[in-house]
Amino acid sequence: MPCKKFKWIYNINLDEILNSDNAIGYVLEVDLHFPKELHDKFNDLPLAPEKKPPPNSKVNKLICDFYDKKNYIVHYKTLKLYKDLGMEITKVHRGIEFGQVDFIKPYVEFCTVQRQKAKNEFEVGFWKLMVNAIFGKSMESVRKRQDQKMNLKLDFGN
Repeated sequence: MPCKKFKWIYNINLDEILNSDNAIGYVLEVDLHFPKELHDKFNDLPLAPEKKPPPNSKVNKLICDFYDKKNYIVHYKTLKLYKDLGMEITKVHRGIEFGQVDFIKPYVEFCTVQRQKAKNEFEVGFWKLMVNAIFGKSMESVRKRQDQKMNLKLDFGN
């Protein structure tokens, strides 16, 4: 997870970045090309989804298609997967370098061990919930919350 030392980078050695697996992570802005020979293989679920409106619509949706991607923002590990599956990276515009930490990993491993040691279904479910709750809270968007107020005092004119 990105946590510190954020820095814009422009002169990017893509091979070095894609093969790194250390405490430094990257989010890159790239142009991608989907070779025609891969279309049949990925017809059910094309790589590199984009949020854009479908034809004849003004509402954005998550669209998976075979069009070239311009200025596509992607995490370096996802980009490595796309490259390994055959997508071509035509240009690297810029990126953000950052320090990253697997701060939840020890907790998840602890819960996994406890779940394996569990002696009944309740304990198995409990330790599974402990991990899933952390994941769910990390995905939660508190900006979309709303404060609602209800007036429960009924006045019938008496």
